[in-house]
Amino acid sequence: MAAGDGTTGGTPSGMPSDRSIPRRSFMHTRVPLIGVVSTVAVLPPAAPVTITAENIGEAPWPTCVSGHGYRAEPVPTDVEMGPDGLLYVTSLPGGSEDPALGPRGVVYSIDPGTGETNLVATGFGGATGIAVAPNGTLYVAELFGGPMGAGQVAVVAPGASAATSVIEVSMPSAVSVRAETLYVTTDSLGDAKLTVVPLKGGAHAKK
Repeated sequence: MAAGDGTTGGTPSGMPSDRSIPRRSFMHTRVPLIGVVSTVAVLPPAAPVTITAENIGEAPWPTCVSGHGYRAEPVPTDVEMGPDGLLYVTSLPGGSEDPALGPRGVVYSIDPGTGETNLVATGFGGATGIAVAPNGTLYVAELFGGPMGAGQVAVVAPGASAATSVIEVSMPSAVSVRAETLYVTTDSLGDAKLTVVPLKGGAHAKK
């Protein structure tokens, strides 16, 4: 049903629920050596989108929700610790990922001590993995990124809120950075393979 802010709640599968959901959902947990699980932080819901007659057929939504705002639950996909001691988390927007709504994947930072969560960067098409370089540069695997939706790795410079350049690779999922080399799982929905990208000189990247 409609939540107090005029939006409709959601379930992990992106389906509307018959009851409102908390405004913050999907937690990150820690498990110490003694095996006790505790919550580190929860991620906020995605920005609301308006359900229209055109996109209502993309999921089995009842027609009565047409015209309402919908806040999908976030879908965290990867987490890495940065040189500043913060956790960096990639998240899918949840719900429909129709290209007409634009790339809505995000990166959050989480203080593992306090649980404080902040939005770092936005505008990613299928943010499935993240790597953090020693200087704080973020490398975000976008499974469906790029103008043709064929995939790319977004490079986010320290302090930036969106990609500052991109590395063109096919359907990346996992990504890791070591020294001046990027290791990327590519063609992830087919014959997946490991692609090695030298970072020195930046000749690989496009603005």
